[in-house]
This record gives sequence, structure tokens and C-alpha cells, in this order.
Amino acid sequence: MTNNNEEMSSVVSTVPKDQTIAVILPLYGFFRDLTSPELNLEVLKSVLSRLRSYNNKVYFLFPSEPPRLPDDIKNYLLGQQLGGNAVGVEVDPFSTYSDYVNEGIAFALEETDSRFLIVVNPWVAIRPGSIDTMVSLLNRPDVAVCSGTDLRKMNIPDQEADTYVFNPPRDFTGLDINFFGLTRPVAESVKIDTQYKTVSFLSRDLYENLSRMGFPSMLTQHIPFYSFPVTWKDLEDPGDFQEDHDLFLQKWRFEPLINPDDR
Repeated sequence: MTNNNEEMSSVVSTVPKDQTIAVILPLYGFFRDLTSPELNLEVLKSVLSRLRSYNNKVYFLFPSEPPRLPDDIKNYLLGQQLGGNAVGVEVDPFSTYSDYVNEGIAFALEETDSRFLIVVNPWVAIRPGSIDTMVSLLNRPDVAVCSGTDLRKMNIPDQEADTYVFNPPRDFTGLDINFFGLTRPVAESVKIDTQYKTVSFLSRDLYENLSRMGFPSMLTQHIPFYSFPVTWKDLEDPGDFQEDHDLFLQKWRFEPLINPDDR
């Protein structure tokens, strides 16, 4: 893995400035010292095979801690980088998920000219064409941030992950941190609060921050996806949830009603 700026510049130079998408895949949890059935090479390959755009140039950023990556994941990512449209973004040892997302977005803004930034957790199954649909929606003046709808959270069986159709699909106000996109101006304006150590409170804090700044967040059924059942309780320290709860209350002054068992 490398985050060499000169190498990245050579990649970006081949991409039209007005047609680029930076897809950020935070490899949080892909650790050699942690075994999880949902976080392995086969899952990562499956996720990447679905991340395609038919209308735009896409390249991939992989925030990770190289010393902690399993050898098979590390070797696979090295191969991806040789393809010329992927680069590693190294984060500090034992960083939190919020650090991974923050470093990925910061790198995309500093080292690329991408018009759109899309964050995809590497354990979600995206349908073909979803990237282009999200970009199309982000081009609307009333959409600053766009999220897909997680079919698993709606109790849709995994056998219907690629076939289930909402009739009719609806749009809501909301944010799903598993799969969301934002325009470059929004990404430049909104800061990820890296004080949060848990995904649940990071997600809610980001939504509240976007709302406070007047950036409309749309959660749409036009972009369904299916997430693997990653158990955040196994990836986060037990005391972090309460610490983040107290931080959120101090910052926003209301109870977010986040159930620790729903992670």
C-alpha cells in the first residue's frame, strides 16, 4: 500500500477533471488480529466487482493500516493499484472508523479533482448502475448528500438483494453511512468529527451537522443495496458507545435514541 502523492498525480492526470468520482472504501475491520466472517478477501472482491460506472471515470481510495492488513488482502490491493485507478491511504495505527473516513475524504480533496466523493463500506452489495444513479441525483440542486437504502435493514431476504423493487420507490430525509455520496463543495465544507469512536454516533453526528449547515440529505429507495451483517459491537471497544453517547449529548443537547444492540 502507498499514498505517494506523485504516484497519485500520475493516475489523476489521465482522468477528465469534470467526470471523476472518488470512491472511498474504508478497510476498517480488515485486520490480521481480528477474524470476522464478513470481512475477508472474497467479500471485498465481490463488493469491488459491483462498483462500476458506465458514464464516469472512477478510481478507488483504500484507507487502511497496512501493518494490520491480512496478507491476502494486502496482495490483492497491491494488484488493484497496478491497474492505475486505485491507491492506498495509510491511516495511523489503531485508528477509529471515523479516522478512516476522514482520511479518505481529505485525501480525495487534496490529491484529486473529483467532482463527487462516494463512501462505500466494503461489506455492502451495490447493484450495477448505482454509482451513476447516485451521481445523477447529486447533480440535482436540492440534493447535497445522497444515500442508498439498505434492504437488510428493511428485513428483505438476501435472496432478493438484486431483484427487490420498491413500488413506487420513495425518497426520504436521512443518511446511511454504509453507502453515501456528496459533492465536492459539500465535502470541502463539512468536517468529520473524529472524536467519535463508534459508527452509530458518527453517522448521526454527520447527519445533524449537514442539517445544521443547510445541506439536504436524501435517503432514496431508487438506490437499494444489501449490507452484510457486520457486528460493530465486535469491532468497537465496549466503553466507546457510552463515551460517544455522552459526547453527542454534550454537543447536540438532545437524546439520539440509539440502541446499542442495533449496531
